Amino acid sequence: MSNKVFTPENISKLKQNEVFVFGSNKAGNHVGGAARVAVEKFGAIMGHGEGLQGQSYAIPTLDEQMDKVSTEELTRSVRRFADYTRYNTDKVFYVTKIGCGIAGFSVEEIVEVFKSVSFGDNVVLPQEFGEEKHIDGFKGFNADMTCLGFKFEEGKTYEEDVELKVCNRGFHFCESPFSVLSYRDMLDDECKFIPVHHVTALGRCHSDSDKTATTKIHIGAKLDFKGFIKAGIDFIYEKCIKEGPTDNVNSGDDAQIGSSGDGAQIGSSGYLAKIGSSGYLAKIGSSGDDAKIGSSGDLAQIGSSGDGAQIGSSGYLAKIGSSGDLAQIGSSGDDAKIGSSGYLAKIGSSGYLAKIGSSGDGAQIGSSGYLAKIGSSGYLAKIGSSGDDAKIGSSGDLAQIGSSGDGAQIGSSGYLAKIGSSGYLAKIGSSGDGAQIGSSGYLAKIGSSGYLAKIGSSGYGAQIGSSGDLAKIGSSGDDAKIGSSGDLAKIESEGNNAVVAAIGIDSKIKAKKGSWITLAEYGEDLKPVCVRSAQIDGKSLKEDVFYQLKGGEFVEAAE
Repeated sequence: MSNKVFTPENISKLKQNEVFVFGSNKAGNHVGGAARVAVEKFGAIMGHGEGLQGQSYAIPTLDEQMDKVSTEELTRSVRRFADYTRYNTDKVFYVTKIGCGIAGFSVEEIVEVFKSVSFGDNVVLPQEFGEEKHIDGFKGFNADMTCLGFKFEEGKTYEEDVELKVCNRGFHFCESPFSVLSYRDMLDDECKFIPVHHVTALGRCHSDSDKTATTKIHIGAKLDFKGFIKAGIDFIYEKCIKEGPTDNVNSGDDAQIGSSGDGAQIGSSGYLAKIGSSGYLAKIGSSGDDAKIGSSGDLAQIGSSGDGAQIGSSGYLAKIGSSGDLAQIGSSGDDAKIGSSGYLAKIGSSGYLAKIGSSGDGAQIGSSGYLAKIGSSGYLAKIGSSGDDAKIGSSGDLAQIGSSGDGAQIGSSGYLAKIGSSGYLAKIGSSGDGAQIGSSGYLAKIGSSGYLAKIGSSGYGAQIGSSGDLAKIGSSGDDAKIGSSGDLAKIESEGNNAVVAAIGIDSKIKAKKGSWITLAEYGEDLKPVCVRSAQIDGKSLKEDVFYQLKGGEFVEAAE
């Protein structure tokens, strides 16, 4: 950029909001080079090897024995400095050519370190450090791989020469996987995980808070849910453990970690960790087994990959992900988004507008809030919802789904599903074989396309449809409308004024007086030869008696 500002060769005075950034040693012996200038002019303190001191900031390039630190350790220190600058945007930081003097690093080595770290407009670098970057990050897209109208493809690199501005110009990404969730939903309307891609920034970069814009970006591999959670936990572990302080830190198993401040980032890799946060915007990651994680602040982002995790959140807009087995997840805040890919997960939510997804077997999911969206693709799922207008979907076999709220929409495509609903206006659909569906609410709409379905409804105004063979359908509510196109269907209607149709081979119907029935008759070639409708009048057609169509006439059939 033509108006780019670089750090001057010699700095002798600073404005009140400016900071002198120099290379130091871990012992804090600031006796030579830029370190001595920092002590004499800008408030650096002897014995302090890293961090802000007066109007100076120390980045250690030498250890306590005055030996050169590794480039990995130097990179971590530079990243800590970058994080500090992001939270202190009222200050301007002038970075000197750290490491290139007494420490003995070459300019090329330092350039490689700074390439992997992004900075905002409040950081000024030496011209020798250049502007090109090589920063790994993560990016979310729409389902068609578009972002703000631009179409991307996996494995390709894109470049544009623009004046960078976050949320305005340039290609955008986040260095933290969980930060992507601040700009993109974790689950779609069907409660399926929306993939996130690994990306690499290769051009100029400009950062603002947790988002970065770049002039050149490479789109890497897509992460599934488990890979996303692992990447998030690895990032937090790197930030909080590897790059964090080492004094008075419990890094072993049974760690107990608490934070009450906003924007906390907490990571734990040990077993039996207990992590609590009451501040807003907390980001919590745990990779050890049997972790207990609690958050009461809004907008919490919680990820766990260990088995037996217990995760609770009472704040609004929580985003919770778990990939370990036997997870127990509870949320009482509104707009929660919860995903689990481990087996035998237990998930509960009492807040409104919850979105819950599980792909592991044996999941147990409960929601009492309104407008919940619940999806499960694992076997043996048990799903319960008591809130109104819930949307529940399951594709795994042997699912057990219950809903007591009004306006529920329930779908299951797995075999041997058991679905129950007691709320009004429920809409229930099942495509798997052996489904068992029960509804006691009014105006229910029930559809089944699998074989051997068993459907029962006790509410008024039910609409029941089945296309699978050997269906058994019972309805006790008035004004029911029941239709079956599968063979060998057996339909019982105990409500008044029902309209019942069974047009499959060898199907039979039993209904109350005043109800209408429709049956079909088939020839030896299994082609239809007759379809008739009639009203149960109590005389020619009796109530509570099964009828089939034979020779074009309604005849009594065995139970």
